[in-house]
Amino acid sequence: MLLNDQHIGPILTCSRAGLATPGTMELIGRTRQDAGASARSIDIPSRRIALLMAAEFNKDDVFDGLKNVYDPEIGINIVDLGLVYDADIDETGDVLVTMTLTSLGCPLGPVIMQEVDNALKDLPGIGDTDVKLVWSPPWTPDMMSEEAKDELGIW
Repeated sequence: MLLNDQHIGPILTCSRAGLATPGTMELIGRTRQDAGASARSIDIPSRRIALLMAAEFNKDDVFDGLKNVYDPEIGINIVDLGLVYDADIDETGDVLVTMTLTSLGCPLGPVIMQEVDNALKDLPGIGDTDVKLVWSPPWTPDMMSEEAKDELGIW
């Protein structure tokens, strides 16, 4: 396999330590951003090859995708509103989005949370998406981007 400047491609390694059967080979892939990976296994007679495929997205891609999710009452995306606090990507490509809502009793919270999943489903190599809803720190208009404040007339 070849490596290039754009992507640190899969690296084929053979490891005997900790493996159930001799001759098992692992294919380990990593991106420059170390964004995460998804695991795949292939069984071949007398040999098991485990593939760890690099996810083709990073945290910036997740935030860009979440800019397609709008608060239906305010009409501004949840990233510019400051509702998204973090996005963690694990080694299997699963994403955990930590976010809040503008108010504790937001009636459209479940809709927004479902839209988070829909907005990320097309990221290449994505696994499961989960939303962790938090109330600390509480959301305030100060968390909005300058663009969102301008759009709402807040100076």
